Amino acid sequence: PVLLPPAICQRAVEIQAADPIFRSDPGCSRKIQKINETNFKKVALTSLKPVPVDCCTPWCLPCRAQYSILKKEADELQGKTLITSLDA
Repeated sequence: PVLLPPAICQRAVEIQAADPIFRSDPGCSRKIQKINETNFKKVALTSLKPVPVDCCTPWCLPCRAQYSILKKEADELQGKTLITSLDA
């Protein structure tokens, strides 16, 4: 693993906080469920619906670009799938 200096990690947090794509979006949070290692089994493995899992990180530019596509898919597939996002 690569360990980043604390200053770089702090800057990534600041960029994430300032980026409108990654700000808390109440409209999106109902359609895209945030999952983590604590609730993954309960949410993803026990769902009766298909569960696509988006693995992303806030500092990853391709992930940020993909987020708008994920939001659109969440709108179109609402009720048919349980779209989730995992901060990798």
